[in-house]
Amino acid sequence: MEERSHIPVNPPIPNPLPSYWQTPPSPLANILSPPSAHNDLEEPYDYAIIGSGISGAMTAYNLLFNPPKQPTTTTSPSPPPPRVIMLEARTLCSGATGRNGGHTKAASYRTYLHHKSTHGKSEALKIARLEYDNIRATHKLAQELGIECDNQRCNTVDLIYDRETFEAGKKAIRELRADADEEERALGGMAWYRIYDPSPSDHDEDGMTPLSAITQKFYVKERNTNPSPLIPAPDSSEGEGRRRRGEKLVGAIEYTAGRINAYAFTTSILSMCVTQKKLKILTNTPVLSISSSSSPSSSPTLLHTLQTPTNPTSPTITTKTLILATNAYTASLLPSPFQTHIVPLRGQITAQQFSTRHNSPHPSVLPRTYSFIYKNGYEYMISRNEPSDGTQHIIIGGGLGRLPEMAGEFGGVDDGALNADVSAYLRGVLGGYFGFSKNDDDDDNDENGLDGEEGLVGGDDGELEEQQQQYQVLNEWTGIMGATTDGLPFVGEVPGRRGVWVLAGFNGHGMVLCLKCAEAVVGMVRAGGGEGEEEVETVREWFPRCFGVTRERVEGAVFKGRVDMDGGVGSGDMAGKGGGGGCGVVV
Repeated sequence: MEERSHIPVNPPIPNPLPSYWQTPPSPLANILSPPSAHNDLEEPYDYAIIGSGISGAMTAYNLLFNPPKQPTTTTSPSPPPPRVIMLEARTLCSGATGRNGGHTKAASYRTYLHHKSTHGKSEALKIARLEYDNIRATHKLAQELGIECDNQRCNTVDLIYDRETFEAGKKAIRELRADADEEERALGGMAWYRIYDPSPSDHDEDGMTPLSAITQKFYVKERNTNPSPLIPAPDSSEGEGRRRRGEKLVGAIEYTAGRINAYAFTTSILSMCVTQKKLKILTNTPVLSISSSSSPSSSPTLLHTLQTPTNPTSPTITTKTLILATNAYTASLLPSPFQTHIVPLRGQITAQQFSTRHNSPHPSVLPRTYSFIYKNGYEYMISRNEPSDGTQHIIIGGGLGRLPEMAGEFGGVDDGALNADVSAYLRGVLGGYFGFSKNDDDDDNDENGLDGEEGLVGGDDGELEEQQQQYQVLNEWTGIMGATTDGLPFVGEVPGRRGVWVLAGFNGHGMVLCLKCAEAVVGMVRAGGGEGEEEVETVREWFPRCFGVTRERVEGAVFKGRVDMDGGVGSGDMAGKGGGGGCGVVV
């Protein structure tokens, strides 16, 4: 795994697969903002932002729509609005934000014990509260601005197919509940969780829920009968001809989350910035290099120069403050210090609908979002109604935990290709979880689902084809996530690069992090420029210090893979966070 982190990070490829969300494309998809004056691009900008995903968009929005607070005693006129330019290597919002799974889902319990043991209770609570507040703020902003983006707060459920993972989850929830405030434990709060357990212990306060009641409530089967060969093969002791039984559902956890079309949300935010606040955007304009030098003036200012491909609308651009919202691609521009510390990871997602040849096993509109969690990974899923015809579309991604060598998806940035094994697996995953396999009925009670012969799965081509025919794949695509050494994003000024700031490395969970991280970085930037001191003091109260870009973090641990895919539940960390954000893939 460490070897993959040393692969030099390339810039975005020019022709990625189109995602489900990008059809139709935004009217601004290929925007090249014209200069407003002859020397417009020659004069230094106040701010330049690289990247047009949700982190870049919300950074621009905060700079332009939320000016720094003026002291109540000042009589000076308000300063003019800042001059801001954004550069995007491809079309607008063509990275992970426009390629994600449609989730706003924190699953904070899944990393709470790890964060608490590593960073302390206060920091762990700050992270959980930030994720929860980020979800609420994202949906609230979409509603207030009237953005049409499938904006919906709803509950989510983690369906868990591994006993050890489920028990670790219950333990984490007990501790999070104990540490949280009373109002946070109330229905819909940050620490509100409902545990559905067919065999609870005496200290489980949620009580017992029969497995049949769980499957009925969430419209799933007792076993995952996906016949994909990626599901682990049987032990040799099982004998020739026996195949491993489908993983059995051992419990479920329900909590608050949401779903949103992140592409529509982000491009709408940027449209407002362009039309109302004169944000300039140059799409299809990759930044080739960054250099810094003092300006030749009577009061020298450190300027940052962005070298772009030479054409009439994008010569060399200079800026007083540079903000990289480049997530997985950050090390392509700043190999020092981010090579090996923000590592690209390719994820894969499908959009499917139930075949007209079969009866749907669930309602036309599922009231919750889903994650399906097994020993070494998970899938994440939302459903939405297609406005044009009212049909239900299901967006489901994952499968990384099924790959024998998941490491092969680390280090590269090719979102123009698919992993054929993951494609085959995802085409059978909905039938496996929701039904219509050849052997739906089982009534044994083995806690890990490894016993018996009926309902066995394991790669029969005929079964796999039948399973895949139950759902029609409408679209399939990949996206590049930014995985960090410690599982936390980098938000702050780059050590040794004054005036260069970064918010990146969201580990596939950007939809529950980016809005608040953008708010925080703008507060830090303004304080560094001598304004907004009150603003940054407020940020310090709620923003986790462990997200900072410190020398200790960028000179520290060796990359061992995505932290939230680690199965080491004994250390407090848990196997798979359940597709937060976003989500799956998010910048």
